[in-house]
Amino acid sequence: MLNHIESLSQSHPARRVQAQNTRDKLVQEGIVQVLERGWAATGIDTVLRQCSVPKGSFYHYFDSKEAFGYALLEAYQASRLQRLQYWLLQQPTGNLEQLCAALEGLLAETMAQLEQAHYQRGCLLGALGQEVAGLHEGFRLRLLGCLAQWEDLLATALLDCLSGYEKQSKPGVKNIKTTGLIDSKALSQSLARAFWVNWQGALLHSQLARNAQALQSVVQQLQQQVMDTVLQLRRQQPGAKPAALAHPVAAQPAAALPEAKLRAKLRAKLRAELQQAELRADQPMDAAEPVNKVKTSKVVKKSSKIKVLQVSLDF
Repeated sequence: MLNHIESLSQSHPARRVQAQNTRDKLVQEGIVQVLERGWAATGIDTVLRQCSVPKGSFYHYFDSKEAFGYALLEAYQASRLQRLQYWLLQQPTGNLEQLCAALEGLLAETMAQLEQAHYQRGCLLGALGQEVAGLHEGFRLRLLGCLAQWEDLLATALLDCLSGYEKQSKPGVKNIKTTGLIDSKALSQSLARAFWVNWQGALLHSQLARNAQALQSVVQQLQQQVMDTVLQLRRQQPGAKPAALAHPVAAQPAAALPEAKLRAKLRAKLRAELQQAELRADQPMDAAEPVNKVKTSKVVKKSSKIKVLQVSLDF
């Protein structure tokens, strides 16, 4: 009798592991089904059949289909945050070109996933948001929280890039808001929110067009916005000639990423535009020119406040 009880107690951990594995299989298959079919068209029977799990076992793992959906979102978000943290936190983003390299790495990874799935799977947040966010308060709040986490990660990377340039601009000034300087923290959060809003729309466009041109456009727009902000910060440096950008630091060898030549060309273009703009800003104005012309010159005029560019897609 004691031997029988001991054998049962030893088998409990194995059963728990098996149950967790089965639950994970159901969740992964559920994510695939929702991405390809949508939430409403995803049937529990189909998920169970694909995983070879008996029909009556579903409610052993989930209380309802809604609870199942929450589990899908939680698993998807955990996986997505891991990749975003890799590109936006673990990779260097301390200057413009490092940030561009990190964004390009994220873009290349997303493009590879879309191509592997033949553009049939987009983003679970977007798929659930379009179907159930307006009907289920629980889903709406969870989806909003997931997007907020994405925004915070990107805003951290943007702030890491801009803060170094901001420290060189008007040293000793403590109150940014009252001096007209750029508030890098607020700007980073605003740019991050606009980026992810446009990213979701670009994913949908990529699925329809069967190419990633929309995603490339969104990333390039953010890179351009950051470059414009860096220029604005450098013009605020008192009497100092802006230093040239450092050489780009790739997150991994360029050969390992798709579209490596395209991204290298983009970085070279951004660097050239920045250097040309700095040269124009450093050129002295003709002393014989009217004073009012100097004041209205687009090159030497120092705006007291940076304007966040409107993010739009040209298709």
